[in-house]
Amino acid sequence: MQPGQHLGGRRLVLSYTLAMRKRASDRSQIKSVNGAQCFSTIRNAKRDYWRRIIDNAAEDADLYKVVGWHKLSPSLKAPPLVVDGISIESTREKAEALLEKVLHRYNDSDDLDYDPLEAEVRRPTLPWTTAISLEETEKNVIGVSSTSPGADRVTVRLLTACWQHIGEFIRDFFQRCLELTHFPSEWKLAEVVMLPKAGKRDKTSVRSWRPIALLSCIGKGLERLVARRISWAAIHYGIISPQHGGALPKRSAVDLVASFVYDVESAFAQGKEVTLVTLDVQGAFDALLPKRLLERMRKQGWPMELLRLISSFLADRRVKVRLEDTYTAESRMQCGTPQGSPLSPILYVLYLAELLNQDRALRFGYADDIAIYRASKSVESNVAMLERDIRQIMRWGAMNKVAFAPEKLEMIHLSRKRNASSPSVAVSPELIISPVTAVGEGQPALRWLGVWIDRKLSFKRHVSERASKALKVARHIKGLAGVKFGPPAASLRKAVITCVQSSLLYGSEIWYGGRLKPSAAAGYNRNQLVSTKLGPLIDKVNKIIVLAARGVLPAWRTAPTASVLRDAGLPSGGTALEHARIRFALRLRTLDAAHPLVRRLEAPPLPWQRATKLRCVDALVPRARGRYWPNRTFHPAAGPILQKEGRKKPQRSTSTHGGAS
Repeated sequence: MQPGQHLGGRRLVLSYTLAMRKRASDRSQIKSVNGAQCFSTIRNAKRDYWRRIIDNAAEDADLYKVVGWHKLSPSLKAPPLVVDGISIESTREKAEALLEKVLHRYNDSDDLDYDPLEAEVRRPTLPWTTAISLEETEKNVIGVSSTSPGADRVTVRLLTACWQHIGEFIRDFFQRCLELTHFPSEWKLAEVVMLPKAGKRDKTSVRSWRPIALLSCIGKGLERLVARRISWAAIHYGIISPQHGGALPKRSAVDLVASFVYDVESAFAQGKEVTLVTLDVQGAFDALLPKRLLERMRKQGWPMELLRLISSFLADRRVKVRLEDTYTAESRMQCGTPQGSPLSPILYVLYLAELLNQDRALRFGYADDIAIYRASKSVESNVAMLERDIRQIMRWGAMNKVAFAPEKLEMIHLSRKRNASSPSVAVSPELIISPVTAVGEGQPALRWLGVWIDRKLSFKRHVSERASKALKVARHIKGLAGVKFGPPAASLRKAVITCVQSSLLYGSEIWYGGRLKPSAAAGYNRNQLVSTKLGPLIDKVNKIIVLAARGVLPAWRTAPTASVLRDAGLPSGGTALEHARIRFALRLRTLDAAHPLVRRLEAPPLPWQRATKLRCVDALVPRARGRYWPNRTFHPAAGPILQKEGRKKPQRSTSTHGGAS
């Protein structure tokens, strides 16, 4: 029922409207209709309408739609696009302009002039099989969360409902695709939705829009199957750097940042200073050149059957842009791989593997984000070494047709010295990278993979940023519920856990090492515990969780905090941080031996160095001797892998793969 649709309200609004139309001829009719009563009725109807929507939000879809109201923008038509100084207002013309300037801004003119598939393979290749089990097919097609369907409009929910009838057929079809090394053309059509980038307010620029490809859910099942096999083999056979993440199992962004923080803490213990530089690949997925990718995969040792399948996946791809329910005509792509495809991330990891393999100790990579660092006794020495490193990276990019966005180059010096200098990195006369030192809003820090890294690794800026983001959602949830009205408490609690707590605690494994830490003093005080001085940061986290808990329950403002948290089933800030810390410790027991965190834990610590945050977390859960953790895999050629204590020695093939060039 829409606002004002009840019979009394409709009659009152109709009478008032007719009276206003006849006000020039009949003044008596206007007086007979009470305008204040009319507007009051409309307000009450609107209030009842929205209250019913909020109170009945018991399902997850309805609940998260209501929770997402806090970031809604006015439902107005997008402003005109400005392309080459020309303003474009028509929706269709804007969609065509975005197609041309975003998706077609790169072409295959820089690709290789020969076919890598015709080259002779003289060395052994990695094992590959076309056999697929029904369990593996089910896991990759319907064993995922519901995703947006492609042009065929077949959803995961529909596939799940009829899986017992079509499961065997899809398995046979997938296996036949692998045997023929063919990717069906119907699954190559991408419906690209243009969404405004977060934080970009100038929507008149084409660079403020992000293309998201909607693909067939069945086709994504085959892509996911191939991607998981490639990811497993890339780690098992050492094709990629251990510090290269993205689209790889047990390789999260937080793991890479935690590895870097461990290195910085070790450098601080030796009296060194650290300089970090982050780079961003320009274009990323859209600029991937198919033949160059196939050439790199051939050199890495991938079998020819897989290369032909990837070639079929990348060839003759078509897109059509959707903007405000307006579609463009289908257009053929010359290069690139779709954003939103399960196979695209791992292909891009292999595309940049050579760059990260050139220095497996000091370079980190996650998708198109690259970070390099240097540690020495002075930042001047770091700058000199980084200048050489970045020049080498730029030369590699020019040789391999990989461009880096100069405006996204950032640098920060990490030091515990009070008056440390902050020199810039002069890559060339035209490219100078200035360090993050200017004091703006909050503490100067560099944002890398969602974590704010400040000069002394205090993480105050990071906690402030995460708290301010979670505070908006917590206030919104508290505003939805009252003492008398509001959604069910169980639904609100679920929203707090998934929308507030998860956002608030992102990266807590990096900065939270507990309330106590080993003393740095020598002598008899060496093994004593001292405060970590994280009380103010813990209080910030606790404040947000308490505010969200008061929105879950129909509690009065004067209700004690302890009882509110208990009845809401939510932990306090300190308890939530300890829980995340223990989860991280348990996760360390499931990592493979090539994982960057495991490699750092197995390295002997310095004799005079006190335990770092990572080693303190590792000590929370004892290592089980004689226990074997099976690494579940669907790679029939390699068979199951057993890992002792969650770790195993890396196995390399007889040929050399992924080495530095």
